[in-house]
Amino acid sequence: MKKYLRMACLMCTAVLLLMLCACGQNTAQQGDQSPSADADGTQNTASQGEEWPTQPINVIVSFGAGGDTDILCRKLCEIMSEELGVPIVCTNVEGSSGTVAARQVKDSAPDGNTVLWHQSSFLVASATGIADFDYTDFEIAGVAVEEVSDCLMVRKGSYDGFEDFIQAAKDNPGGLNYGTSLGGYSHMQALAVADAFDVDFNIVDIGGGSETIAALLAGDIDFVITTNNYARTYVESGDCDVLCVVANERCDITPDWPAMSEFGEDCDITKFFAFYMPKGTDPAIVEKWSEAVDHAVNSEEYKATCEQYAVTPAYSTGEEALEMHNAQYEMAKKYAQEMVN
Repeated sequence: MKKYLRMACLMCTAVLLLMLCACGQNTAQQGDQSPSADADGTQNTASQGEEWPTQPINVIVSFGAGGDTDILCRKLCEIMSEELGVPIVCTNVEGSSGTVAARQVKDSAPDGNTVLWHQSSFLVASATGIADFDYTDFEIAGVAVEEVSDCLMVRKGSYDGFEDFIQAAKDNPGGLNYGTSLGGYSHMQALAVADAFDVDFNIVDIGGGSETIAALLAGDIDFVITTNNYARTYVESGDCDVLCVVANERCDITPDWPAMSEFGEDCDITKFFAFYMPKGTDPAIVEKWSEAVDHAVNSEEYKATCEQYAVTPAYSTGEEALEMHNAQYEMAKKYAQEMVN
């Protein structure tokens, strides 16, 4: 009897050992097959980058619908959606020169599913303190557009050319009213023009593009600096004159409008538009998105859209994009004190 009991015990022990070995092998295999699971149960970011995107991507547009910032973004995302294989939804979030939109993305999960589309005004807002964060709080996910075609526009017949305009500013320091959104990119542009020609303008806080043009047509202000696309509309209607393009070269789409450099001063202010992701987003995700941006920027379809709005499709990423941001930020800091006083 004791002999049978000993045999039974030995058999039970053997079975238990086999079960433990099998469990150990299964656990090891699961660990080998699931590198996305860390010790704390969180998903490994390398796996996220390999699988991304798996759901619709929300692009937060930093200005309202219908403007060049919005339209350029939507066309890009339409092309990129085909490349990435998921829907890309554009959502307009306005406020504080794009700061509201930027903060929303900055505070989002760094999973590649929320992306910011912004322009150079973001750097101005940071330099002036409107935003308490800057571009270094994001991953730059691709510069897509450069704009060197903004125009200095006045009411029809107000001045006999740009030199007459500058002379009027010299004869009446602070007497010419300029409409803008204080602390915004166009505010910096006006200060750069004033600096280049040693004049003073009276800066009036009016708002964005449509508000400033309405004020110009009503005679409440003397000039605006606006996009080439807006300017063409009002020149063709006979309401306004463009005195110069605020750049060192004429714009191909409006070759009759002189560049500001033709009047003896360098003032090449390049506005750029770019995508940003929350800080800490997996580099593989940023790279995939940037590659899709590159593909879209170089498409004939997007080139046609850029030509319509007199902007240049110009892709850059990495160190090149960072250098662009650094240079523009330094310029914004140069004028920051004047913009907040």
